Amino acid sequence: MSELIKVALVADSKLFLRLEKSNSDSQKLLWQLLPNAIDAKLKIVRRDPFETKGTRRLLNLGHTLGHCLESSFSLPHGEAVAWGLLFALEWSRQLGLISEKVALRIHKALQKRLPFLTNGTTRPRLKRAQLKELLMRDKKRVGSAQIDFVFVKSIGQGLLRKISIQECLKEAARQN
Repeated sequence: MSELIKVALVADSKLFLRLEKSNSDSQKLLWQLLPNAIDAKLKIVRRDPFETKGTRRLLNLGHTLGHCLESSFSLPHGEAVAWGLLFALEWSRQLGLISEKVALRIHKALQKRLPFLTNGTTRPRLKRAQLKELLMRDKKRVGSAQIDFVFVKSIGQGLLRKISIQECLKEAARQN
């Protein structure tokens, strides 16, 4: 479900709306919307089949922090990505890339479809040194101390920016 939400956020606002408005349980909805999510992802991949334009990196929304959490805490991939989505969403809101209203709307959809995010599960946290080490090894690293980070610009549109690892560490400390 985390991956489906990610694709909706970076590539398909109609898919997000269906996900948001449906009263079906998440498992049933996942199977209903999976073909749409695959189509949305395929459109991105077709625009950048050899990963030379950067477009395909939009599919990494939630994965920068997500992969760090996944490897450090042995979390399932989807759970780690969900925490990463929250991080990216909050940072996008903090930077003014999305409005408070849109951020709240996305947050509500995340809570509805990924209830572990709010049902008392403690958010996993990494120490600064550990996070820095993991970010330095990230496949999205560009140059010596920058990474390609995906923000939410609007529902259905991601935004790829090169950011310093220091900026990411600073934001992680702010969100803790």
